[in-house]
Parts: sequence; C-alpha cells; structure tokens
Amino acid sequence: MAPLGRAQISDAISVRSLTVEQAKEGRAVKLRATVGFIESPGTIFVQDATAGTFLRTKLPIGELREGDEVEVQGQTFPGLFLPGIEIETLRVVGHGERPRALPANYDDLMLARFHYQRVQVSGIVRSVTSLEENRSVLRLAMGSRVLEVRIDGDVAAGDWVDARVRIEGLAAGTINDLRQLVQPYLRVSSSADIVVEEPARQVDELALTTTAGVLSFSATGESGRRVRVRGSVTGVFDRSLVFIRDGEASVAVQLIDVPSVRIGDVVIVAGFPEMDRFTPTLADASLLEISNGEPASPVSMTLKDMPRKARDGDLVSVQGSVVERFRSDEGQVVVISDGRSRVPVRLEGAEEMTVELQSEVGLTGICRVESVSGVGFNAKPQSFRLWLRSLADLHVTQAPPFWTVARLVSAMAVLACVLLAGGVWIMLLRRQVSSLRLRIRHEAALEERQRIAREFHDTLEQELAGLSLRMDAAVTRPMEDKARVLLETSRSLVSRIQAEARNLVADLRDDPVNQVELVHALQDLAERQPANAPLIRVEVSGTLPVLPSPVVHHLRMIAQEALTNALKHAHASSILLRLRHEGHQLELSVIDDGTGFAPDGHTEGKPGHFGCMGIRERCRKIGARVNWHSTPGQGTTLTVTCESPWSLMENNTKTRDW
Repeated sequence: MAPLGRAQISDAISVRSLTVEQAKEGRAVKLRATVGFIESPGTIFVQDATAGTFLRTKLPIGELREGDEVEVQGQTFPGLFLPGIEIETLRVVGHGERPRALPANYDDLMLARFHYQRVQVSGIVRSVTSLEENRSVLRLAMGSRVLEVRIDGDVAAGDWVDARVRIEGLAAGTINDLRQLVQPYLRVSSSADIVVEEPARQVDELALTTTAGVLSFSATGESGRRVRVRGSVTGVFDRSLVFIRDGEASVAVQLIDVPSVRIGDVVIVAGFPEMDRFTPTLADASLLEISNGEPASPVSMTLKDMPRKARDGDLVSVQGSVVERFRSDEGQVVVISDGRSRVPVRLEGAEEMTVELQSEVGLTGICRVESVSGVGFNAKPQSFRLWLRSLADLHVTQAPPFWTVARLVSAMAVLACVLLAGGVWIMLLRRQVSSLRLRIRHEAALEERQRIAREFHDTLEQELAGLSLRMDAAVTRPMEDKARVLLETSRSLVSRIQAEARNLVADLRDDPVNQVELVHALQDLAERQPANAPLIRVEVSGTLPVLPSPVVHHLRMIAQEALTNALKHAHASSILLRLRHEGHQLELSVIDDGTGFAPDGHTEGKPGHFGCMGIRERCRKIGARVNWHSTPGQGTTLTVTCESPWSLMENNTKTRDW
C-alpha cells in the first residue's frame, strides 16, 4: 500500500525517472506491461506504452514467456544502473506480441536512451564466436563503431561474416561501481532475431586490393565491407598481429585466429579496414592462403626523414645514438637520437637489449606513427615508435666512449669517497699528533719538575738541614738571653723554610694530571703547615663540578701562594680557604685577618717579589679573573672567579701548561 500523500506508481517511465535516493525508499508500484526479455534465474525485463524497466524476484517464474502480458505489484529498488521493481505479486493476464523494437544507433545505446528496452540495430557482421553454455558473440560494425551482440541458444548455420543484418534485442551494457555505463551490448534470445538484409560475399569473389588502396576513395565503393589483400609478411607480434607489404605500402593485419606465420611468408588475408592513427589496419581478418617467400628488405632512412616519408607499418632501418633505456608495460624500450629527433624503440618479450648508453646502433623494425597533426587538409605524422621483431634487429655499430656520463659520475663518486676518507684520515692523524704532542709536553714537564725537585732536595733542602743542625748545636751552649732569643727565632724561621722546601719538592714530585679533587688538594695544603702556624680552615659551599686536572693544579698553586703571603707578610692569626659554586661560576677565596696592604701598587709586582704576578699569570691560563680586596690593618681577601667547568675543560684541552 502506498504511503499517505504519495501516489502509487503505475507506469515504467515513472520508475525510470526515480533518483537513487527515491528508489531506495521502496515506493509502491503497480503496473501492467509486456515481457520483452527474461534473464534467468530471476530478472525480467518488461515494457509498457511509456518505457521499459526490469523486475527482480526470488519466486518461481514458471512458464513465463516473452510476449506475456503481466500485472505486477511491488516496491522500487535502486538497481545497478536504473531503478527496478522488487516483485511482491506477479500475474499473467494475457499473451501477445513482444514489445515493439525501437530503431537505434550506436550513440543511442552509449547514451542509454533505450536501456533495458527492445531496440533494432543494423550493420555489417565482423565476426561470430561460439562460447560455452550454448551462447555466441557476434561483433556488429555500426558505422565506425563495433557493437557486441550476445546471443542465447544455438546459432543457425550460415556464413554471416560480411553480411548486412538487422537485429532485434534488449539494450544492455556493463556498469561500473559509480553507476556509469562502460560499454553497451545487445542481448538476443535466439538467432531468429537476426535478419540478413544483404548476404555476405564469398571471399573468393573479392578482388585483390593493394595495401595502398585500402580505404582510398572510390565513387562506387562501399564502406565497412571486407577486402582481400596479398602481401609479404614483414613482422609478426603476439602471433595475431602481422604486418604485410605489397609493393611500396604496408598494412597491419589483426587476425582472428592465431596461425603459424613467419617473416617472409606470402599471404592472402581478408579483413575489415579501419583507420588507425595514420594508416589503415585490417581488423577481424582471416588468413586465406600462405606460401613460402623471401624476407623483404627494410627501407633505409634517417630519423630526420621519418616524418617526411611516413612509412607507417613498414619495415625500416635507421641509425642513432642510445640516449635512454627503461622498461614499460609493453616491454623493454630504448630511445635513440640523432641530436635533434628522438624515437623510442620497443622490444617485446623477455629478451633484454643490453646496449649501453651513448652507443651508436643500427636498428631494423616496424615503423609506427604515434601521433598526427593536421595542417589544412593534410595529416602529418608527428611522433614515431620503432617495433623490433627480435634482438637480432639491433646491432651496435660503435661502442660508447669510455668516459660515459655514468662512468664519469661513478668516477666522481669514487673520487669524492677517496677525498672524504683522506679528510677523515687527516683529521684522525691530526688528533693523534695533537695527543702525542700533549703527551710529550706532559712527560717533558713532569721530567723537568722531577729534575727541579731533585735539585731542591740535593741542594737547598740539604743545606737547610745542615743549617738547622748547627743552630740546634749552638742553642745548647751558654750565651746571653738576647742572643739566645735571636737564635731561637732564626732556628724557627729555618724550620719553616725547610718545611716549605719539602712541600715544594712534594708538589713537584706529584703528577698534576692525577690531582682531580680541588677540596682534597686545599685540605692537604692546610694540613702541611707547621704546628705553630695560624688557624687555617677550608670551607666549601655548593656541589663542586669535576674540574680538569690543570685547573685544579693552578687553583691549588694560587691558594698556596696566597697562603704563603698571609703567613709571611700579613702575620695573620686566622686564614679561611673558601670554595663556592653558584650557577656557572666557581669562586676561590683566601681570606686572612692580617695587617692588610694597599692592593693597587703591591699586586703589580715589585723588584724581587713575583707572587702576585704569578697568580695573575695562572689565572690567565685557566681563563679566570683575580681580585684583591685589602685595607691596611683589616686583612686581605683574594678572590679568583672561574668560568663554567665545561668552558674550563674546553680551554685547557687546547693548551695544557703545568
């Protein structure tokens, strides 16, 4: 029952006119129509006075025949191409003639004007092929287009090829996923629907036509009828496509069967002429006679002459230089050139053209026009392709020069690799030389330090020891109190000098590379002082980074020099060695409560005094800043500020001077 407000569809044209969305709604249909074609198992094509449509059912259709008048009730559905009717009930109400077939041409079928309706077409039969399941396919030439006719049932005996026929059947076609008609065809229920209007001519009655005369003008000639041609085979491709030459012209022949034809055979063929890109082709051809013959000689020409001579389909020989090589769906392709023109050369099959680029080659093959340009009334070939028949059609006339582009690129790549490897090797060698130089400098510096330590120990320290023994002996003798006090003071000074000399010898004996802990170095420095020395404390603030050994050495020596100055000159009673690390800076401070001094003049160096000058030099070596803050009577503060440990490490790997 039709929904409220929507009328029930009662004719075929209304069903055909529905959109996909409307057909999906399942609109109610009740119509009366005549069966035009039945497609087993459950598709029925019907027509009424307005148009044609189709029915789909899972119900048994029994003895339903073409020409039956039926009453159908059902719902619409989209179908693959046109909307159809899903049958709910079907009743045969009578029987009569099938729906009238409407005259149609190929364009009508391609535009689907009469799709799923009975039509009448006429044309010339090009071929008839029997298929399995008791079916046949007839190819019908309708002007310049060929329509496929699919016939059910047995095909009546008779030679229809080249006959002009009239056929009635159902207009149908193949549909893609986008609901578009790809290719139309005609469905025919039996060979009785094929009427011969003009019988086929016997091939023996056909006059021989020259290859140059195919599709040429004739005032009395007929278009689309079969012709007979005799010629010598110049090329065979895929066994069914052959090229034959008759006199000065050639033609391509597409055979229906696949006979054993060889190059040089003389053949007679009958086929239907079709215009290809530039010259005709005989399509749907049959081989009538074959005899042995001699292979034809190729027409010699240059690449420059090809557009002018236009030997389409003929056997030609050319020469050129190979400029490109690749593989396509059609086979292997090389491109030859004479400097101005370029022509692709194709070789079918698994054979490989192992020709090198820039080789000079001679080629023999079938010339094929690829594109055509029109100038006025004349058609001119624009581009060509050469089809080789086998690998024997190619021979190298001159090998490529040794320095081809590929070899030059390869040589440059090898040279680049050698240069790169040489650069890497030089860089590694420089690193090794630099490392060796640093090792030699370190060993030389260590040897020099040990030599100086030996000299200090064998001379100055021994002399101080001897002087200390003499002064110890002198103290035991009776003397005046003033002299005794002076002697005791001198002996204490000698002992302190002797202790400093031993510390200096110990420092020189130590390898500065192994001094990596600055805190331990400062604590060791404080513990080395004599028992009667002032109070010396070490204070650390923050987490100290790992410092390079040269930095530790120079900071320790700066602290020792500052500590010695405080003990000798400032007469301090308390000395603080403070380390502080904040952000990217490391700060070493030596603070005493001694007599102080005016830093402007005293830190620039005086004759015979080199301590402050040495501190400045050591700070420059590690990229640090030094500052003295002192006031007479209020003590002295020495501050050394270093950069980040990473910068220190970078600065001191460039020059390690201990």
